[in-house]
Amino acid sequence: MYQRCIIGRRLGCSKALRYKWSIRIKTDSKQSRQYKKIVKVSGYVNCDPSFAGHAKVINGASDLLVEVFGEKGKHTRVSVGVNSLAFDSSVELDLIAEI
Repeated sequence: MYQRCIIGRRLGCSKALRYKWSIRIKTDSKQSRQYKKIVKVSGYVNCDPSFAGHAKVINGASDLLVEVFGEKGKHTRVSVGVNSLAFDSSVELDLIAEI
């Protein structure tokens, strides 16, 4: 059975991941200026087949990267709905950055 989740909750999950991601980016690089650019973000949303708001959920991560990196944060993006994720997560994000 598919887990149903309203878009507001998914957006909340995406925002929480954004915050953790921001800290991780800054910790890993010590300064966000060390990144030349963000190349691509892939976002996976755990949802049932009728859900069509994938892009709205993943927009939060894309917005954060532009806030943190400015022009260097603009990137290509993919948002995909899947029927399950590890640890029953609501959202999973994958990022490629040029260093």
